[in-house]
Amino acid sequence: MYVTRIGYNSLIDQHYSINRPNSIGGYLMLIVKTPAVFNIRGRDTTVKANSMILYKKGSPQFFQTDNSKFINDWFHFVVEDGEESFFDDLDIPVDEFFAVHNADDFSNFIKTMSFEFHSLNAHRSESVRIYLKLFFLKLSESLHEITSRSKNQYYSRLVDMRTRIYNEPHEKFTIEDLCDEMDLSRSRFQQLYKEAFGISVINDVIRSKIDYSKYLLTTTDLSVHQISMTCGYDNYSHFMRQFRSRVNTTPLSYRQKHAAKKPEVLELNIGGRSPENLEQSE
Repeated sequence: MYVTRIGYNSLIDQHYSINRPNSIGGYLMLIVKTPAVFNIRGRDTTVKANSMILYKKGSPQFFQTDNSKFINDWFHFVVEDGEESFFDDLDIPVDEFFAVHNADDFSNFIKTMSFEFHSLNAHRSESVRIYLKLFFLKLSESLHEITSRSKNQYYSRLVDMRTRIYNEPHEKFTIEDLCDEMDLSRSRFQQLYKEAFGISVINDVIRSKIDYSKYLLTTTDLSVHQISMTCGYDNYSHFMRQFRSRVNTTPLSYRQKHAAKKPEVLELNIGGRSPENLEQSE
């Protein structure tokens, strides 16, 4: 796939209209940022702001301004041979309007693509191709979020919190502090966290520390005691006990076995069940 034309925050006057009975030979992705009148399958419909539509190749395109200025983000693109099943696999609707809860994110995506498309960057063509594919991958995710996420108004904040937990394994996170940060009761917070990530917050905090300790064991010459402190443990015996219970070996044995290998790639498994059967508390 590659982009042929693109526009971000395009402003069109109130007398503007589009009449393309046979499309323009490619696909069109459109984010409507102000109301406008579209003809979909022979029927005029006033479309609300922040609605999106993907016109496939050859689909007719008829729309006009709703007696006011029209603002939209858009890009025309070509789907090459062998890529036709891409949208079927992602289950993205075509030739019909749909809404996503984070339309601004996709608008910013188009802004970034537009900047790259019109730049003189040495790798702009390949960069735009990557942005284009990522745009639709993220769009598919947004359209088909699992039920627990779509019902969880705290999901974005919980992801931010989980990211911080894994980025700062040295911190001494407590449930009380995390509950206060979310302004939720202890039981409600634990319920939402488990629903979102398939693991309790207690186990996730421990897991972040153990994962980081495994990384340090295989990539540094720090002593096991130094690593335990770096991972936020005040009690060395506590670290040894938690490490053994989750890795089924001692830190030293783990280092001897894995030090010559490449570091493990950590998959946070966001939104899914942890592959490990972790304890609920230590």
